Amino acid sequence: MKSRVWQSECNPILHAAFAARRDALVSATPGSGKTWLALNFAGELRQSGQIDHIHVAAPTLLITNGWRDVAAGLGITLVSDGNNHLGATDDIVATYAQIGKSPEIHAAIISASRSLAINDEIHHASDDMNWGQSLETALEHARFRLHMSGTPFRQDQHRIPFIEYGADGMSRADYVYGYTRAIAEGVCRPVDFHCYDAAIRLRGTTGDDEIARVMRLTLMPKAGVVEKMVSDADADLSERRIHSSDAAGMVVAMTQAHARDCARIVAEVTGVVPPVIISDSETAEHDLAQFRTGTARWVVAVKMLSEGVDVPRLTTAVYATNIVTTLFFRQLVGRVVRVRSSNPDETASVYMPRDDRLIREAADIEGEIGAALALAPERYSGLRRKLAAGTALITNAPVPRRADPIDAAGYSVSQTGFRYKETFRPSYR
Repeated sequence: MKSRVWQSECNPILHAAFAARRDALVSATPGSGKTWLALNFAGELRQSGQIDHIHVAAPTLLITNGWRDVAAGLGITLVSDGNNHLGATDDIVATYAQIGKSPEIHAAIISASRSLAINDEIHHASDDMNWGQSLETALEHARFRLHMSGTPFRQDQHRIPFIEYGADGMSRADYVYGYTRAIAEGVCRPVDFHCYDAAIRLRGTTGDDEIARVMRLTLMPKAGVVEKMVSDADADLSERRIHSSDAAGMVVAMTQAHARDCARIVAEVTGVVPPVIISDSETAEHDLAQFRTGTARWVVAVKMLSEGVDVPRLTTAVYATNIVTTLFFRQLVGRVVRVRSSNPDETASVYMPRDDRLIREAADIEGEIGAALALAPERYSGLRRKLAAGTALITNAPVPRRADPIDAAGYSVSQTGFRYKETFRPSYR
């Protein structure tokens, strides 16, 4: 594989940081090729005789599998057999949780060689209070530490070792590759957003807890929002499959039980039962491998596919989760924006509940897409025609009335359209 422009720019920055014996952080938009960048850099260091050992840390087992696949293409064998089976001469890939359980094993291996440590989606080192401390212990004597993230992140209450922060509390990266430039250079696809609202009405105050409950109720099967999102998304997917026969969609649910509910909805809408990839499933890795290389239309998951998993044929996402953080939203959008050489002008779509916080995130992305289209007037002619005809990147869609509106825990559903009732419209600022 030939280096992309941004990877060629970043590479000498990493070599300079290596020579200076200081850590480096790369923030590159999801889907842009961070894994290849890091492993190609590792291969160069090994070929020049500057390192003897490669150690990769990642958030989940599914993501470690992706690292192993990319490494194999570059002639690197990453071993992931569990802490008790690691050899002193092996190049290793492990999850942050595995390192957290036995940091001394990883520290011994790293200390015995000139080691390059690569930390994928480093912000996950703060997911558990122990992980940051364990990572610091394990990697203290690495010859060089390269940290990767799909988006800048804010300092958390749990300390992340080796990371520098600015006065605004945001991570400071040595190299940043954003979504705007990735679209302009044909590395990532543009995405549009379709917003749905059950118009759930509160019978009281609108504190944070109440707003969270409203969000959950909106996404329960009885509200009809998920069903409508899946139905519209599947119709969109049928249009995409005219030009890309293996184009696929994913539904990201709130919980494992909710994922099974969503799978039933997908089956009712499409007539086909989708795979459900969840952490409790013993076949999750196999199911993902089958879906990645197959032609199935839909897959349902909770968090296992929301970050770091490479399935380029995904073009459509149904955001059926109540997680509203910038990091999660950006990472999920990143699952459907990977460009394929077979259809470089292909775009992506996200179907999501109408929530002020998510709308603001979508609006930020909309601005980045507009800037990208201005930078690359020769790309995405189909999208340009739609925009010229008045189609917006963020649209609102009504949910049909139901005969059995929700009435639970002091809430009711008044499905009169897609807009929040002004009497309870929340403010998240």
